[in-house]
Amino acid sequence: MKELRAICSHQFEAVLLGDFKPENVDIMVEEVAGANLNAIQLCVKAPGILYYPSEIGPVHDYCKEYDLLGETLTKCHAAGLEFHSYFPVGMDGGWVGNEYKFDNMGGMIGKHPEWRTMIYKDEKLGPSHFGCLSNGEYVDYVDSLVAEQCRNYAIDVFSLDFIRFNARCFCESCKHKYHEMFGEILQYENVQYCDTYTQKDVPGELEIEYRCRTVTDAVERLAGTIRRTSPKTKVAGYVFAIPRTGLLRVFQDWYRFAEHLDVIFPMYYDSYSINTLRSMFPIHRDAVDTPIFPGMITLKAPSVNKGTDTPEYHTSFLREVREANLSGFFLFNYEVLFGRPGGESVGKTLRPAANPENLAAIRSEILNEPAEPYFGI
Repeated sequence: MKELRAICSHQFEAVLLGDFKPENVDIMVEEVAGANLNAIQLCVKAPGILYYPSEIGPVHDYCKEYDLLGETLTKCHAAGLEFHSYFPVGMDGGWVGNEYKFDNMGGMIGKHPEWRTMIYKDEKLGPSHFGCLSNGEYVDYVDSLVAEQCRNYAIDVFSLDFIRFNARCFCESCKHKYHEMFGEILQYENVQYCDTYTQKDVPGELEIEYRCRTVTDAVERLAGTIRRTSPKTKVAGYVFAIPRTGLLRVFQDWYRFAEHLDVIFPMYYDSYSINTLRSMFPIHRDAVDTPIFPGMITLKAPSVNKGTDTPEYHTSFLREVREANLSGFFLFNYEVLFGRPGGESVGKTLRPAANPENLAAIRSEILNEPAEPYFGI
């Protein structure tokens, strides 16, 4: 059977919380392969910190000696699994020590505070932990990381995540480029006054276009770097499930930038009924030429909606993917679904293990026969 069956992994959380051992990777690869999944998507850049040796960006102390990316890739390929680099782009603030907290001055942003997005919170303008994709120097930095990774590792699929704005940004770069593009002044009051039902902070048409174009330009550039540096590597993007919602909320118009990608990974979370998914999957499938592989979240309440942390919801979701003639799916994430959450042994669990019946049902009803690697290894 030809079907992508990928699962995300956040092993970086175990590293970050002091709960990581090299055998974590061995156990993960064995369990994933044994469950007839065929790809692991490893998060290799948690906000501001890299989990593989780099000569460019800040590396977690543990991974200066232990190459989490390289070890996982090697073991995946040895087990017949694809390796996908799950690479958050815009979220670049670092962590505070070994705590799961954002630091607006973390990572490379600590050296380059001008790279941060400037957003309004509680009616005050201040920096966030996101880098701004309008800033040429920041995009140069991300691009150099992408190139370095592609040079040094035989990655099967390079997945760009957080390729978006986190909010309306009013940094100097945005203000300059917005004015350059439209001859208008970028300010908070640039909203859609014509609709009395529109929330007061919804941006106007020109601002939406500016931000969506900025994100698309970044996707095009990074995708080009991946293809030049590693021609066999496929380029993917994690995206908000609903294109028009993403366009307004995070200025991520994946209908527009799909042409620059080989793969689209929309995350549907568990916000939709199965009947809604039955209608949505074909609409999204037919909207773009790039193949889409829906993502299903496997976290348990209260992280997800009540009533969906059940075997029935999980298996129904994946059956609808097949009914829509899509070519596969991805699951979020390994540590929760397989009952091995990071931080557990040190009492710092961030995401509790899922109901074990969910995995049992998926294995019995969906993963009951092997599938060869979809993109090849």
